Amino acid sequence: MTEAVMQGAATAATEKPTLKDLVRDFITMALIVRRGRQAISVTAFESSVDTFFANLERQARSANY
Repeated sequence: MTEAVMQGAATAATEKPTLKDLVRDFITMALIVRRGRQAISVTAFESSVDTFFANLERQARSANY
C-alpha cells in the first residue's frame, strides 16, 4: 500500500451497506451456490426481498421494536 492510502488521504466516499443490502447479497449468493446456477430474474428476486423487508420492518415497528 502507498503511504497516502495508509494515512487515509485516498479514502473512497462510500456509504456503509445496510443490513438489507448485506442480507440480499448473501441470499443471492446462497441461492446461486445451492442451485448451481444464477437466478433467472434478478429483478423479481430483488422485489421479493424488498417486500419481505418492508413487511418485516412494518411488523417490527408495530411491535415497538
